[in-house]
Amino acid sequence: MGDDEMDVNYPDIPLMRLAFKKGHKHAGKLKLPEHLRTMEPIDIAVAVAVAAKTTLRLGHSMPMANGMIKFLINGKTASEVTTHDAPDAQVGEIQVWNLVNMTGGDHPFHLHGFFQVLETIYKDKDGNVLGVAPAPQLENVDVVNLPARNGPMGAESIVKIAIDFSPAEGLTGADIETNGGMAVIENANLSIGKRGRSCG
Repeated sequence: MGDDEMDVNYPDIPLMRLAFKKGHKHAGKLKLPEHLRTMEPIDIAVAVAVAAKTTLRLGHSMPMANGMIKFLINGKTASEVTTHDAPDAQVGEIQVWNLVNMTGGDHPFHLHGFFQVLETIYKDKDGNVLGVAPAPQLENVDVVNLPARNGPMGAESIVKIAIDFSPAEGLTGADIETNGGMAVIENANLSIGKRGRSCG
């Protein structure tokens, strides 16, 4: 990775060996169902008021004397981030998050739960929109690539995602009431369907 002079020059490393036995029966042909799962877009009409409140800005510090840098989320390192920095979410709420990549490299973003990518916006250092790329397809994912900024320092890419914080199957109204109506539940009991979400 990076500009290492050995890039693409490392020797091949065997990962696995396949051995075929004589007389082995081939697997039967897989028949796909005629109708796959129907994917419904998350209705973000109710999330417009929330959209501007939930922005995660991913950047890094200036290089230190040894050349190392620290990666930052909203200006804080991972060790500095606390639960108070986490976005609030009520069970049943729909939110739109802005995931901002301020760096010159791609970064994966993972959420413990599913979301839908809406679009990617590229801005220059003055905030002018350079381009907008719609999501390539409708799908529920738990990870998305945040592309590198398109320009010098100050430019940024913004991936907008929609998240539906509906309760997990088996999570009752009483469970939600007991936990203060919050989607993030500490000490989740998976046997009764409670769940929490966190991002990283």
